[in-house]
This record gives sequence, structure tokens and C-alpha cells, in this order.
Amino acid sequence: MTAIRTDVAVLGAGVAGLAAARALAEGGLRAVVLEARDRIGGRIFTVRDDRLALPVELGAEFLHGGAPETMRVVRAAGLVAVDIEGERWRAERGRLFPLEDFWERLGEVMERLDAQRTPDRSLDDFLATNPGGRSRARERALVREFVEGFHAADASRVSERAIADGGNPGEDDEAARLGRILDGYDRVPRWLAAPLGDRVRLGVEVRHVAWRPGAVRLRCASTAGGRTLDVRARAAVVSLPLGVLQAPSGAKGAVEFEPPLPPAHREALGQLAMGAVVRVCMLFAEPFWEADGVGKLRPGQSLARMSFLQGRGEDVGVWWTAAPARVPMLVGWVGGPRAEALGRAPAAEIAARAARSLATHLGVPHRRVARQLVAWWTHDWQRDPYARGAYSYALVGGSDAARRLARPVRRTLFLAGEAAAPDGRTGTVNGAIASGQRAARQLLRALA
Repeated sequence: MTAIRTDVAVLGAGVAGLAAARALAEGGLRAVVLEARDRIGGRIFTVRDDRLALPVELGAEFLHGGAPETMRVVRAAGLVAVDIEGERWRAERGRLFPLEDFWERLGEVMERLDAQRTPDRSLDDFLATNPGGRSRARERALVREFVEGFHAADASRVSERAIADGGNPGEDDEAARLGRILDGYDRVPRWLAAPLGDRVRLGVEVRHVAWRPGAVRLRCASTAGGRTLDVRARAAVVSLPLGVLQAPSGAKGAVEFEPPLPPAHREALGQLAMGAVVRVCMLFAEPFWEADGVGKLRPGQSLARMSFLQGRGEDVGVWWTAAPARVPMLVGWVGGPRAEALGRAPAAEIAARAARSLATHLGVPHRRVARQLVAWWTHDWQRDPYARGAYSYALVGGSDAARRLARPVRRTLFLAGEAAAPDGRTGTVNGAIASGQRAARQLLRALA
């Protein structure tokens, strides 16, 4: 058994854990980061292929809103971030129509959500009241699609108050802003980890955390087998995904706390859920969707500037291009309960069903899509034992669960990660980075 003594043990080498460790090091504390995977980044998962000039994102992809914490890293690391501009289109029965007023139409219903409503209720219950009246039926359907896709949430379980607290993108151009990092999102965790060196330990699965005020002992095992690790520290930053923290004892990747986390933290964990997402990245020989005859467009219309394509009634309803880069790649996306159902299929079947969905949306034969397809990539986040889902959302009654989860435990355990990012920033890289930096500040005050 190998023994390590350090000031702080950080569980997880996603951006929350790495941001915490870097801030702690800058504050004069030695931190060791323990990561079960053989890579850093957590739910940022970037792959590169010689057939494609751009990196392929299988996890986080977008910069949401201003993303100040993420953009500070982008600038410090000398990375290139770009805003996504272009046209949104709507697919209906093999025909395509411009969706120029997407955010405004969302706002017509979402502005009626109540962040203070008592008692809280689900999005389904909110929509059942027919906000906006009979004339807004399509907008209500759009809100359901948006929440299930963007928040990866089950509309029958997600909190109205939490959705309202996240803001109405239709009211704020900055909130609706989307961007991406051309260099690849993995450059962000790489920059955060750069000064930590060998203090980031990969292939180390934390299985047991014994703690008392001022002392933590971790029993760990090598994922390669054979070797065990004993880590002792004055405190720990727990930046594991919500799905891992909720995993039953004995399950792969699960961590046992002795004594258990306090009741208030366990209650907060129980008021959050891990959303499901399926995404398929598809590389084509050429951007065939820009050709004449696709989507039965009106004269003068073209998909050459398409950024997003949204449809319904298919396995994969949302697609986007690599805009502003002109690369023949489309990403298919589905979230929420439909993603849970689709995600049970083998990867090859998911890709095939995604291709059929795309063909239906574009109004072209499936063989045309199959003939153009060069390569595809996907990752099963639901079955990944070190993620157990895509990202978190608040259940009814849990609109402030992220804030309660972020409270220190006896000045010894400090929880971080996107699930512990309040103020509507759950589910984002920016929220995860901010939560790690917040945990580091709390810990530096506690150990000062």
C-alpha cells in the first residue's frame, strides 16, 4: 500500500476539482487530485481525428452566456473562442421553415414561470395551466422541448422555481449567447492542471472516505488492479458528479462516506437528479444539406448558414452544425426521458436511428445520408460509472438544493461540481469552475 499525506485531497479531476486544486496551490496549500479515469476533464471529453480539422466534443461543447470564469481561462491559456451565429430552422414533416424568433417565442411562456412560487411545482404542472392561452400551444411545446433538451430534465419532475431561477433567455441577449472553443474544450482542464504536475493522480478510484473535523482518510484502489493507496489530509474537496454521489454502496465508482454526509446534504442530494443526454457527432463527405431540394425550401432559401435544426417526433430531434466553422459535421442531440430510452440501445443502433432522424428532418432518403456518412462518435454518459448521467437538474422542492450542497461540512468536506453551482449555473462548465474556486476559498478560510 502506498501512503500519501497532503493538506487537501481533491476527489475528481474535472474542471471543478482542477480549479479548486489550482486555487489551493496558489493559496499555499498542497493538494493531491485523485481521478478514476485515465484522463482529466471529467465530462469534458474531446477527441481528435485526422479526417477532421476541428476537435470532436463528446461531452461539454458550448460556452453559455458570458461564462466569465471559463473565459478567464480561455484568455489566460491563449485559446480561441467564437460566438455561434447563423440561422435556426424548424423541421416539420420533411419541410424546413426558418425559426427566426426562437428565443422570443420561448420567452412568451417562460416569462410566466415563478421563481418564488409556493408550493413549488413541476414544469408539466405549470404547462397544464395553459400559460399564454390557446394561441400559445406551439410555444408551450417549444418550452417543453427546450427544457428536456437544454436542461436534460424530465418535465414531470423538474422544478418550476429552478427553471425560472435560471433566467429567461428571451429577455437577455447575453443569456442567449452561445460560443465554442475552437482549440477544443479539453484545453481548459489542461490549463487548469498545468501547474499541478504529478499531484494529479490518474487511474485512482476513491472508494471510502473516513473523516472527522480536521482530518480525512481516503482508501483508494488502482483501476489497473493490484495497487492500493492510502491518502490522509486535513480536508477534502469532493467534486464528483451528482450521479456518483447518489450511486448505491458497492456499485462501480461509488464512494462511501464514514460517517455519512450530514442530513442536510443528503436531503439536498435527494432533491437533485442527473439528466440523460444522447449526442451523436457525424462527419460527412460534404455538407449535403446545403444542396438544392433538401427540406423543400422556398425559392431563394438555403441551409448554407444553418446553425441549429429542431424537429419533433423522431429519435433525435435537435441538430447543429460546426458554425461558424464550415466543416461537414452535424451533431445530433436528445435529452431527458427520450434520451434515457434511446441510450439503452447499442451505440451502432443509436447512430443508425440518428441518421434516420436526420433524413426525415431534411426530407431526403435515408440512403442519401448513409452514403455521405464518413464517421461518427458517441459516448454513453448514462452507463459511464464515473459520471452516471450528463448533468444535474433540480426536482420539485429542490430549487435551492445546489446552494445547500455548497455549504462546507464541519470545515472539512467541501463539495464542488456543477451540481453545487447555484444561481442557475448548474449543468455548465462555467458553473463547475466557479464551484471549484468557491470551495477553494471556503477551504483557505477554514485552514487559515
